[in-house]
This record gives sequence, C-alpha cells and structure tokens, in this order.
Amino acid sequence: MRIKELIKYSCSTILLLTTSLHAGYFPTPLTAPDDSNIFFRMNKDEQFALGLTYEDGSAGGGFNSSDQKCSLGSMYDNGESFLAMLRNPRGTVRTNLAALDPQLLNAPDLGGQRGIIDASGHVSHQQITLAGGYNISWLRFVPGFLDVAFHVPFVSKKYTDVKLQRRHFEPVDMIDILIEEQTQNLNAFLQQYGELNAENWAGSGVGDPTLIMHWNLPQKYNEETIQDINPYLYFGIQMPLSKQRNVDTLFSLPLGNDGHWGFPFGGGIDFTFDMPVKIGLGIDLLYFITESRMMRVKTDTAQTSLLLLNKAHVQRKPGLTWRVNWFVSGDQIWHGFGMRAGYEFIMHHNDELKTQDTGFSSEIINTTAMAQSWYVNLLSVMLKYDLSSVFLNAPMAPVIQGFMKFPISGRHVVNASTVGFQVMLHF
Repeated sequence: MRIKELIKYSCSTILLLTTSLHAGYFPTPLTAPDDSNIFFRMNKDEQFALGLTYEDGSAGGGFNSSDQKCSLGSMYDNGESFLAMLRNPRGTVRTNLAALDPQLLNAPDLGGQRGIIDASGHVSHQQITLAGGYNISWLRFVPGFLDVAFHVPFVSKKYTDVKLQRRHFEPVDMIDILIEEQTQNLNAFLQQYGELNAENWAGSGVGDPTLIMHWNLPQKYNEETIQDINPYLYFGIQMPLSKQRNVDTLFSLPLGNDGHWGFPFGGGIDFTFDMPVKIGLGIDLLYFITESRMMRVKTDTAQTSLLLLNKAHVQRKPGLTWRVNWFVSGDQIWHGFGMRAGYEFIMHHNDELKTQDTGFSSEIINTTAMAQSWYVNLLSVMLKYDLSSVFLNAPMAPVIQGFMKFPISGRHVVNASTVGFQVMLHF
C-alpha cells in the first residue's frame, strides 16, 4: 500500500503558541514541532492518522530588545532595579515597606546604576503530544475535502539555577549600606514585603488541547515538473485547560496560554514536483480573547519587569501573533529515507493591559516590557524514515522522524534549541 505524507507544514507555530505564549516571564519558542508538525492535514485517499511527538529544549540565555544574546534575567531589562521596586507602593505593600528606613523609599538611583540586581537561571521544557486527524469524506458537496485534527500536549517545565545578585557598585553614602543590608538575602526580602517567591520552580500537567479543521483544495497540475498543487485553509480553537502562571512565584510559567481562549487560522500552498521534492509556504495567525486576572504590576514607569511587589486585577488583551513559514523536503530519497529543512518568522504584537483597581494607573502598568512585542527567526531540519518502503503490502506502516529546531535571532525570546522525534500511523 502506497502511503503518502500526511503531515504538512501548515501551522507548527500553533503548537508553539499553545504551550508558550503569555508565559509571564518568557514567551519562549521551546516547543515548536518540526516542519512536519503534528496537525494532520489529510490526503484525499486517507481516512485517519494517529501520532505521538516528544520534544525537549533548554537554555540559559535569550535575546534582548536589541536582538543580542543575553542572560535570561536581562531579556527585558539590563538588570533589575531594587530602588525602583520600592516606588509608589500600594495597599499592604505600602504598609509592609513602612518598616524600612525611609531613606530607601526616596533614594536616588544615580542614573540607574545603584541598586541593580542581576538575575540568571536555566529554563527547560519537555513535552509529549498525542495527535490525530480524520478525513470528512462524506461531505460530498464541499469542493475539495475537509479534515479535522486534534492534539493534546502533556507538558513539563522547569526554571532552575535561579540566582539574584546585586551588581557591584562603589558605595557613595549611607544609602548604599542600607541597600547592601537588604539585598544580602533578596529572596527573603521579596517574600516578606511582597509575598513573592524567587526560588527554583517546576510544573507539569496537561497543556491546552487544540481542535483544527482544514479545507483542502488539491489540484493535479500535470506539467513537466510540477505534479500537484495543494492549497489549503484552516481554522480552529484552543481550550485553556492547563495550569496558569502562579503570580506569587517570580519564575513560574504557564503550561499553556495562561487562561486565554485561542483561535488559530491561516492557510498555505504546497507544490509537489516530478522529482521527490516538495516545497511549501504558509501564513498562520493566532487570536486570543481578552481575559482578566491578578497580575504583578508596575506602580512607577522607572520600575523594571521582574521585581514587582504590587498586585492588581488586570484586563489583558493579547496582541495578534502571526507566522510566515517556508519548507523544502525530499521524500523517499533512498530506501524510505527523506529529509526536510524549513524557516519560519514568528511575530507577536504588543499586549494591552488595563485595570480599574483604585490607586493603579493603566498607563503605567502598560509600560512593562513583558507586554511588548517579540519575534523570532527559526531554522529546522528533519530526517524521516517511512516504513511503507519495507512493508509493501501491510495495511499500515509507521513513519518515524527526528528533528531539530533552533532560533537564529529574536527579541524577548529564549535562545533555546529543541530536539525531538515523531512516530505516526496512517490508515
């Protein structure tokens, strides 16, 4: 039985966003599948397919706002400001800080150089994803054909080797002595005055399940070089069933979209040539519904992004995320082996933050660097083995492939390569 490739390069960024968008500390592309993603876009002569994907990624650095490699703790700001953290406190935080020496609350930061805290650590992400696709062949009146696909991720994330350390600064006056006393154990200070835990963190559980419908319009081209042209459109829904970020843990990450309902949609086109070569181009978009939740917020524009003691109810409207992707693949190059290489550019636009809590300013809250846009350029490679070349008369045969994906540049994203494998069954 001849088994065609079922999985296309239609929306691999959707899995990426399902598991990492609105990560609080890192919108990080750690879990993008390879170019043959797990959303099964069926061929017309296949009924359904099942698959399993495993992927692993980790890093101790990222890209900052200038597209330069940096430590994880300086992806948004070049160091966290201890003195700015104390400005304009509200509610119980104001009451707690009243116990400090009043000189600290209004101390000059000397051009942002005094009281700087450097943060570092190591983030890792492992994911197992179960997926499947079904050809809705009984809808005869639809031009082309429809299929549906699903995936359910199981996610494990960790932030380890956490270190918060005051940057060296030559003492100027008594204020520097006071800062030194309070930053000797910064974790204890954050816990006492802001109920904020800055230690290592780990979390695991089910991610956000996704359901996708594709509309496929395959065409026989019958030219000397191009055999088939396969345009497609899709839309879907992502259900926010995963654990959200713990606002009282500094380095906590959500296991999905942090409570937001997501709606992926897009389209693309594939070209199959007379030679065993295929190329494809796709555009993917992801829209999220606005949600309200408790967040750590800024009370002064001079504050940095991590060391925030105050909390408020915030309405969050995520920015649109879009991706342009391209791939070239060779199938059945030699005894069932194939290869694929791809490139993608992913862009997430600014989030909009608003609050109606008394004493807080939406304008100030919205200046946090974590709500600003981010992007990443990614390359990927994949090696595939189709066992249908061995089991010629079998009713089904698995396809096994290994892949690697790595960012080459970006802004406000972790510089993490990922490796993984997929096993697929086609029926």
